[in-house]
Amino acid sequence: IRARSVLTDPGQTSFIFVLTPRRLPVLETARAVAALRKYGIPIGGIVVNRADDIPSDPDGEPPANGADRSSELSGADFSDLPHWEVPTLAGDVIGLDALRTVARAVSASTPVGLEGLRR
Repeated sequence: IRARSVLTDPGQTSFIFVLTPRRLPVLETARAVAALRKYGIPIGGIVVNRADDIPSDPDGEPPANGADRSSELSGADFSDLPHWEVPTLAGDVIGLDALRTVARAVSASTPVGLEGLRR
């Protein structure tokens, strides 16, 4: 009972999801968001990692119709949550220095709605 009260108290708990702008991670995140909402667990937002990475077709080519990651995120069941974008970094996020770089990228931006994602 105590764990539930902590998990459902927005003053103590808030989940932030990190995903890449691809169909499967978006679907998985939507499912997780729905599960947490079902139990009243607060969700603080969504971090879109590699936000400047345009999805490719299965052959690795950019989409011919001009579609991009916003099409992957549009219609997601979490479009009401704040979103932050982190661009593709030069390397993997390993260690405190790299984590601080990501933290600066997130804190330097303001949350954007899905309509604010670059096209």
